[in-house]
Amino acid sequence: MIALAGAVGAAIGLPSPVGSSTPVSSAAANSASVEPYDVNTLVGDGTGPILELGPFFPVLGKVDYGEADARFGALRTGHIHAGQDIFAAKGTPLVAVTDGVVTASASENHPFSSGRGNYIAIYDRDAGRSYAYLHLLDPPSLRAGNKVEAGQVIGLMGCTGSCYGVHLHFEIRKGRATVRSDSRAIDPLPFLKSLPQAPTP
Repeated sequence: MIALAGAVGAAIGLPSPVGSSTPVSSAAANSASVEPYDVNTLVGDGTGPILELGPFFPVLGKVDYGEADARFGALRTGHIHAGQDIFAAKGTPLVAVTDGVVTASASENHPFSSGRGNYIAIYDRDAGRSYAYLHLLDPPSLRAGNKVEAGQVIGLMGCTGSCYGVHLHFEIRKGRATVRSDSRAIDPLPFLKSLPQAPTP
């Protein structure tokens, strides 16, 4: 009931707590383990019934936002950090924030992956923005054009590409973003802090 109330509140613009995303230390998250998930049985093709209303927090478990260098806008060599790093145990499920369509996905060996590692981006047409998930544990099984539903598992927390410690690099970008598009990134932290956890699969 609390999760449903939080989801409805989020859908109409009311802030709600992250719920069970209780912060833990980055070190503890990196050394911790979770019950193993078979991502092949959790990741759907987007054709099933709608799971919930959404939007939902992108990590299905306890998290830590790290230190100042994990924040949006932190200085990097030749650029600024375009997302928010979210730390959790390796293998923690990652879920679609909202209903949407995959605009890009690739493995860490893809020519355009660069430091992203295994990654996926989802476009929410209603909100007019995209959500990018970087450093996934495994290459995503979803491909550009696949539909996803809020709360659907789309991958697992890992550390691939240019990555120091297990975490999700999460971005919000204006418009329909792909790996090669020049869309504007916005600070995702206020939005993240307003989201409830998705129901456990």
